[in-house]
This record gives sequence, structure tokens and C-alpha cells, in this order.
Amino acid sequence: MPGGFFCVYGRGMRDRTRQQQAKSLELRATVSLARLWQQQGKRREAHELLSEIYGWFTEGFETKDLQEAKTLL
Repeated sequence: MPGGFFCVYGRGMRDRTRQQQAKSLELRATVSLARLWQQQGKRREAHELLSEIYGWFTEGFETKDLQEAKTLL
């Protein structure tokens, strides 16, 4: 199959991008929820939830979402 390797590689990259976008969206939603919980006095619950999601990331710490998450932690 001509270009087979690149087709498979391209699909893998596309899937990884989708996965990363999903993680970013989940982080953003979790930051919002953690902020709300902190305002409601549920600081421990907010920290536990946000620290789990924050731990997924190994790069991109300069992004607004991850910086905001770190501030909340």
C-alpha cells in the first residue's frame, strides 16, 4: 500500500491530537468546577479533583489553562 506507513502514522497523530484536545477541554471544565467548589468552601474536594487532572499533563505548562490550574492548586 503506497504511503501506508504515513497513513497509519497520520491517523495516530490525529487520534493523539483529539485525545489532547479532549484532555484540555476536561482540564478547562475541571478548573471551573474547582473554582466554584473553592468558593463554596469545598477546598479539599476541589484540590483532589484538580490535582488528578493536572497530573495527566507532561507538557504545555505555559498555557493559560495549566497556569490557572496550578494557581488554584
